[in-house]
Amino acid sequence: MRPHHLTAKFLKPVLATCLLLLSGSQFLNAQIYFFDGNFSAWSFTNSGSGGGSGTMNLQASGGNPGACLNVTTITGMTHTGSGITESAWGIGVNPNWTTSQPLDGTQFVLGFDVIAGAGSFGQGQSVGLIVQQGTACYLDIVSTPITGFVTSWTTESFNGSFDATNFRLQTGTGPSHPDFSGATATTFGFTAFNGDSGNLTQYYDNISLTVAPEPSTSTLGIALAGGFAFVSCFRSAPRKHG
Repeated sequence: MRPHHLTAKFLKPVLATCLLLLSGSQFLNAQIYFFDGNFSAWSFTNSGSGGGSGTMNLQASGGNPGACLNVTTITGMTHTGSGITESAWGIGVNPNWTTSQPLDGTQFVLGFDVIAGAGSFGQGQSVGLIVQQGTACYLDIVSTPITGFVTSWTTESFNGSFDATNFRLQTGTGPSHPDFSGATATTFGFTAFNGDSGNLTQYYDNISLTVAPEPSTSTLGIALAGGFAFVSCFRSAPRKHG
């Protein structure tokens, strides 16, 4: 048998199997992308503790461009003890940003435009990803960067992962942590908040969320094993010398 016949014999089924495994992984863990710059479908919930109060609402103009989210956090500026005395949260959720795809262990990137409102000062507001399951809203408490004090529209983003232990129950009623197995539909949103920072207003626009899981290690391992099997078979096959 000539070498090119061996190539055709072994290559087609092995490569087909590798592609099937990899494409199957992509279907099971498809990339998700959401974007919103008008916020007409969003619903808002406010939260505060220790006397602080926060609001998030839709502002029809002044965005980058058009509509934007207005987040105002009102707290005192005095610490008592080692923790935060007063905190304030503005929370928004888009019901159209919903998936039943398994999320556990996958990565996300949340992007947004931000600008400080009149009279703002300091380091701006902290921001975070919200996930809603049923009436419960959970905050990713690990990935909560501070925007900084920005006086012109600035694009920012941050990364995180869907580890249920990183998310705490912020508002509503439900378990202490969300379920990212895919058994429960998950709706996404955004929050901006502050603690012991006085009265601050910031505006947010063009919010995006990308969930881009990698193929599982086991799937890649099987695909690579298939490739090695092909190479081994091809190298060990007998060759006819003329």
